[in-house]
Amino acid sequence: MLFDEIASENEYNSSESTTPPILHSSLSTPVIDTHRRSWSPISLRSVENQSRQSSIEDLCLLNKFVKDVRTSFHEKSIFGQLIQRYCFGNHNRQNIEQPQFICEERQENAIFKIYLKRLRQKPSTSSESSSSFHTLVDDQNEQNESSNNGQSALLYSTIKIYQLKAGTIEKIVEYLTNKHGDLDTTHMHILFATYRIYTNTKILIDTILSRYQAVVPASLDMTEDVRQKTLKSLATALICLLTAYKEDFYEPPYYTTLSHLLKQTTDIDVQNQCQSLLDRFINEEYISRLDSNIYTCTQDINNNNNNNSKYLHTDDIYNQKGFDYNTPRNFLEMSHVVIAEQLTIFDAELLKCVLPHECLTKRGNSNKGRRLNSNHPLSTVDKTIEQFNAVVNRVVAIILTEQNEQTRARIIEKWIDIAYECRKLKNFSSLTAILNALLSGCIYRLNKTWSHVNINYRSILNELKNIFGSCADRKQARAILDKQLDEIRLTLPENTVAKTQLHEGTAKYVDVTTTINTTFDKKLRSKKPRNQKQTMIGTVPYLGLYLSDLTYIDSAHDNYININENDKSSQKLINFEKHRKQFEILAQIKLFQSAANAYTTLQPLSYFKHWFDNVQIYTDAESWELSYQFEPKTIENPDKQQKLLDDPSPTNRLRPLKA
Repeated sequence: MLFDEIASENEYNSSESTTPPILHSSLSTPVIDTHRRSWSPISLRSVENQSRQSSIEDLCLLNKFVKDVRTSFHEKSIFGQLIQRYCFGNHNRQNIEQPQFICEERQENAIFKIYLKRLRQKPSTSSESSSSFHTLVDDQNEQNESSNNGQSALLYSTIKIYQLKAGTIEKIVEYLTNKHGDLDTTHMHILFATYRIYTNTKILIDTILSRYQAVVPASLDMTEDVRQKTLKSLATALICLLTAYKEDFYEPPYYTTLSHLLKQTTDIDVQNQCQSLLDRFINEEYISRLDSNIYTCTQDINNNNNNNSKYLHTDDIYNQKGFDYNTPRNFLEMSHVVIAEQLTIFDAELLKCVLPHECLTKRGNSNKGRRLNSNHPLSTVDKTIEQFNAVVNRVVAIILTEQNEQTRARIIEKWIDIAYECRKLKNFSSLTAILNALLSGCIYRLNKTWSHVNINYRSILNELKNIFGSCADRKQARAILDKQLDEIRLTLPENTVAKTQLHEGTAKYVDVTTTINTTFDKKLRSKKPRNQKQTMIGTVPYLGLYLSDLTYIDSAHDNYININENDKSSQKLINFEKHRKQFEILAQIKLFQSAANAYTTLQPLSYFKHWFDNVQIYTDAESWELSYQFEPKTIENPDKQQKLLDDPSPTNRLRPLKA
């Protein structure tokens, strides 16, 4: 039908073009090769006139054909009609069909947000749920949209969409499945990623099992097909909890929660998964105990032999020590590329070990409480923060250890080279740490040292600072990270959990509209050959940026909502809308973890870790004291300066200066 319309339009276009043909200079008159000696002058002149007339007629036909083609493809372009009909039309239709918020509806133990959405009617099929919306048909408004020939009609329906805003734990678990019995995967991932804020694993499992037992007996409320699908969906949710969040069940030596689930569940698949996970935990505990005994015996032998070498007994790269550490290393002689790559290896390994749900319970003063109790192990988020601070402290220490100003300037240039290399490796964690160290007050105030720094290095530092510095607005940094998310998402296989979670939780992070600094972008831009196969892009984000987002969400939204706004003593419901926003951030962290596996070409060097660990670091007071030794603090008021000299307390002479 479309091609019939196009054909009729072309016929109409060719018939209405009555303007005279135009001769273009690019079309030259064909040369007629004649044997002039065998023709008389009169006959030759007549032949030339006839040839010229026929050539002009041919050119007229050719020009008319060219003009018709140009007219059809430019003035009334076929491609333009196709694009307008099938691209802009769909875009406008999608805008019309966006859900429109109407109101909130308060039911028993739950609060819903109600939307209205207009959809095209399709043949009735088994519906599948891939979002956290539970739909209910409100009314069906048939609407005829006739085309130019009036032969097509489209049917539309208006549906009411219920989105869970708040509810009890029982209500949240109930909405793991929709009215057709299908599992709502987004709702499941949000629940499993954020439930630790308001409940524990045992209560969650008991609630899911209670829902499972309530559906087991047949009832008139749901058909047998829906009942079987609901039971299967709940079992699938439990298996997902056991596989994707198995660290929640690691409770040695008795594994109470896992054993409880194994006894209470009646589903065979869930039982097999529980038993498999329990056996795995027991084997890992046995191997860990055996390795610990071997390590203890080895330490005793080494102590008796007065050998100070240390052996690796764990796979945690954060606690690893190098072997080759006999030869001291000169920082200026080390390659800036090697240092950036080794820092990237450490950051990538730590990022892969991060448990995203620990970001929700992370608080600013949690490290102080953990340091007081040495028996309490550091969380995975704390380890990334410790590594970040370790890089900052070592950058400051290496600069302040050098006494010569020019050599100190060369060290600063070296760290700028390392930061620039981290930018190329997309290691934004170490990049931000190096910038924070270079822009710290005790380093940034050394004007004499900075005067020896090459102007090109200072220019690069300013460009990096404007994007990734602590004083920057972070809009460009967020735009870069969002663009990396899009590129990573495109390279993931369709069936990966990370891509599923990102697609469901962060669909709005698709378009990056923030422009990046032009000069800096040109320096880092690399030309990609055409038809190049897409590969995974290794990226290590600055985790503090996402921790700040989670902090803002936590501050802006309450954990609980009163079912009656006017009565503060009314029933409190879990604010599931808040956890939906938190899940959007956690899904991005999960995707960056999958991208951290792309650093396959980088190999760790044994000596670097030992050199890094053995760099002497200073406290804040010691750093400021060294900084003032190099360039004493000048005070315009002589009375204050005399008071500073008379007072030996470090509170006056070690006060930080603003950069």
